[in-house]
Amino acid sequence: MLLNEMVVYQSNSIYRVFTEYGELKAEIYLPDNGQLIHDYKCMDVITKAIALRWGIIEPKKK
Repeated sequence: MLLNEMVVYQSNSIYRVFTEYGELKAEIYLPDNGQLIHDYKCMDVITKAIALRWGIIEPKKK
């Protein structure tokens, strides 16, 4: 899936976050409890923070 210009692959309860160029930026373990919507929302926040930190997306101007 693509979240905040970051590519996310899921394997069981491990999420791997890559840039568009295939650079691995994070491996994240979330509980294997079937809460996929909660996992999606969590990964959205995490990928946004990573993308901002690495300059992949720009912060919104106020």
